[in-house]
Amino acid sequence: MVKRPSFVRAVEKQMRAAPRGNELVELASRHRHEIVLVLLDADGRRAFDAAFRPLLRSAVVSDDILEYPIGEAEIEAFRRLLMVAIRVAPDLGGVRNIAEGILAEVEGSTLRSLISAPHQAAD
Repeated sequence: MVKRPSFVRAVEKQMRAAPRGNELVELASRHRHEIVLVLLDADGRRAFDAAFRPLLRSAVVSDDILEYPIGEAEIEAFRRLLMVAIRVAPDLGGVRNIAEGILAEVEGSTLRSLISAPHQAAD
């Protein structure tokens, strides 16, 4: 049996190939404790589910996630997730400016185009 990389690892590999995507993966890695706290909280789980379900609902391969068109509804769901996450894990407050900057420019775009955009230094 041939072992294939997991779905998550496939997306991570593609994100790490671009400087901005790599920055986002590193940011998530640095804050994995806080992310777990959010996922353990009932409101956090609901907000996480609402933000990620549209992207994952019909995804079969990693390209399905990377090419998903991000619209106003998805942006609002991620803003709600950000608010809940900061309430549950206040140490995430430091990523607010990064997240808001990304959300301000992503409408009508895809995750692939976001991670391929020119690298902008984080605050």
